[in-house]
Amino acid sequence: MGNAAVGLAGADGVAQDGEMSANLPQARPEAEFVTPLSPTEVLERFEAALGQPGCPVEGQLVSGHVELFVRAADRHFWSPWLSLEVRSQVDGTHVRGRFGPHPHVWTGFMAIYAVLAFAGIIALMYGWAQRLVDEPGWALLGGPGAMAAAAFVYGAEWIGKGLGTEQMFEVRDFVLRVLDRDPTG
Repeated sequence: MGNAAVGLAGADGVAQDGEMSANLPQARPEAEFVTPLSPTEVLERFEAALGQPGCPVEGQLVSGHVELFVRAADRHFWSPWLSLEVRSQVDGTHVRGRFGPHPHVWTGFMAIYAVLAFAGIIALMYGWAQRLVDEPGWALLGGPGAMAAAAFVYGAEWIGKGLGTEQMFEVRDFVLRVLDRDPTG
C-alpha cells in the first residue's frame, strides 16, 4: 500500500526503511511514515484508534499534530513520548516526528544541565579569582566536578532511553497499525 514506512533513525541519524535498530538507544530517534491517505483520513484513523477499548497507547490530536504516549498504567519516568506532524506532500501524506521523554522530563534534564553549567562557570571564575590573590584555588575543582555531575546525568539519561526502548517499539507499532503497515517490518 503506497510507499514503505520509514522506521526509527539508525545510529547515523538517517532513517532506515522499515527497520529499527534495537542495539543502542538513539538520542531522540526520528520516525517518518509516508501514506497515500489524506491528512484528514490519517487524523481520523488516529482518533478512532485512540478511542478503541484496550488501545495500547494514549494520545491527543491538535491541528495536524498527534501526541502519543504510553498508557498511564504502564508509564514510567523513562517512557517515550512521540510527537507527530501530519503534512500533505506531493507523494502522499507524511507523518513525521521524534521520540523523546515526556516534555516535563526533557525540561528537567535541560534545567539540570543549565544549573551544572552555571555552577561550573561560577566555580571556575571564583577559583581563578582565588589564584589571582595568591590564595589556594580550591574552587577550581568545581569545574571538573560539574562536568562529572553532567556525565552522571547523561548516563542516567542513557539508561532511561534504554529502558524505554521496548515501549518505543510499541508506540511505533501502533502507528504502523493505524497507517495499515506491517508492524513487524
